[in-house]
Parts: sequence; structure tokens; C-alpha cells
Amino acid sequence: ISYKIKLMMKTTLTFFYDRCWASMITTRYNLVVRLLSTDIKDPSSGFAHEYAEIIGNNQNITKALEALKNYPDIINYEIIRRYEDGQRVLIKIDLLLSQCPLFKVMHIFSKEKSFPIIERVKHDGFLEWSMDINHKRIIKRIITKLKKMGIDEVNVRFKKEKDLTSKSFYILKIAYERGYFDVKRKITLRRLSKELNIPVSTLDTMLRRSVKKIMDEVVK
Repeated sequence: ISYKIKLMMKTTLTFFYDRCWASMITTRYNLVVRLLSTDIKDPSSGFAHEYAEIIGNNQNITKALEALKNYPDIINYEIIRRYEDGQRVLIKIDLLLSQCPLFKVMHIFSKEKSFPIIERVKHDGFLEWSMDINHKRIIKRIITKLKKMGIDEVNVRFKKEKDLTSKSFYILKIAYERGYFDVKRKITLRRLSKELNIPVSTLDTMLRRSVKKIMDEVVK
């Protein structure tokens, strides 16, 4: 019997989208924009709620908010909170879905049962998407979608985790089934090593490495 777990690839996409309001105020007004969340409860409505913090000089924040009033693709915006220091505001923006690259690719993830995108705006206005994917074909589909929106240059970085091999997973599965991981162990490491015909020290190392790989994916 052979088993294999396909671990996710840590993937980062970096690109510039000239219609992004967050990129505009970051570069034009020297501000920091933290994109907190995008709420798309009803796609048929044609817009999404985007929540963000704008951080920086108070005068520049005022100018940026004024610019957003007439910015394309923004239906409306609301100031949720002005912080006492005057250097930070929390806003909610009603954004047209037709011009939102994030929305255009999210359905790819729902079909592929992958993980959501973490989006941030860099100091130079470039957007950075971080995600976990299980196949490079997903990235190809995302890049195709972005190119249709006029985004020609997309930088892609992969940090591929090693797969948990068939042998490692088989041994881990046997140890689990024999009760090695139970709160009150049903089998000792020494007894398990005899059954599997693997030296105690080698078996201990294999189990620790396998558990760490799985925990790395779960905890991160």
C-alpha cells in the first residue's frame, strides 16, 4: 500500500494594477494602506465591501479621502473610525466587482478547494497576493485572468514544501493506528520499531519529521 500527501506551495504574486484605489493613494499621497477584508455577500449586486486602514500624515489622509470621492470603480465610501492620533482612519469602500481583480480570481479557488488570498499593498503601490496552492495550473489561470484586465507583468515566487513520501506516510499511519499517538500509548516506540523492522532512532526521527511537516501546514 502506498500513500502520499500533496502539500501546498507557498506562492506570492506581485503586480501593479493602475486602477487600484489603494495603489493610487499609496504612491500619490505617501500613505500606508492595510487591506483588511473584502466582503462579497451578494455577487449579483455588482459590488463588494472592502475594509481598509489608511495610515500616515493627517493632511495627506484628508487629500486621499477627497480623491476617492471621484475615483473610478468606487461607488461610495464610509469612514468607520478616525483614530485619536489623527494618523489613521478605518474606511469601508463599495467597489465595483467588474474592476476588482481579486473577485475575478476567487472563483478559481472555490472550484479548486484551495485557500483564500492574502492581499497587501506594498510601499511602491504594487499589489502582493500570498496564497497556498496545490498545483501550478491554478497560478496560470490566475495570470490569464489578470492579463485580461491589462496586467501584463506578474512576478511569481514559489516556496515549494517537500511532499510527505509514501513510505513516511505509511509508517505514520501504522503508528497512529497502533496507538502510538494516543494519550495513553498502546504501543511503545521500541515495540513499533520491531514490528516495522526499523531501528528505534531512525523510526523516532521519521515520525518527528512527518508530524512536523503536517503541523507546519496546519499551524501556518
